Amino acid sequence: TIDQDYDRHSKLLEWSESSYDRRSPFTKEEMDWDLIERKAISVANYEGFLIEQIPLTIQLNALDKKILKFLIHSLDDRLFLDVYTEETARLFQTEATHIEALIQFLQTLEPVGVGARNYIEFLLIQLNRLPDVPPLIEEIIKHDLHLVSENKFTQLAKKYNEPLSAIQQAVSLIKSLNPMPTGFKDNS
Repeated sequence: TIDQDYDRHSKLLEWSESSYDRRSPFTKEEMDWDLIERKAISVANYEGFLIEQIPLTIQLNALDKKILKFLIHSLDDRLFLDVYTEETARLFQTEATHIEALIQFLQTLEPVGVGARNYIEFLLIQLNRLPDVPPLIEEIIKHDLHLVSENKFTQLAKKYNEPLSAIQQAVSLIKSLNPMPTGFKDNS
């Protein structure tokens, strides 16, 4: 009957909970190794995700694909690019402008901000994806983030010869941007 089944399951559950050893059956070394494996899988997943986004409609030669894969492998845990344009150009025996064009292409992929080289560039990538952004906001990001972080609106208004309300709106938009890419390189 249903009552008997319920009683049997309740007793089994009680026994299971009372005899459950809350200590992990794994050693610290085994748990650390698992963390390393999860991290490696996570890295492989985000790299694959980025490589899959390279559209088939864009004709990339073998060198371009090789450089893009190198750039993707050179992303740090924040998905920021951790190589210098000139060094990469020397490595692949090409021009720095060629590498810069591929970096700009990488920065069009998802998640927004992937391939940025610093926080200012990361914020500008986000800004460029928004419609109708006043040029004032880009200038503030490029030159005066320290004033934004200190909430020095009056000083910004004087510097840019703008009303305080325009500065407050600009700062509000800047503060609404993501502080770092929302990728899955470090989701372990």
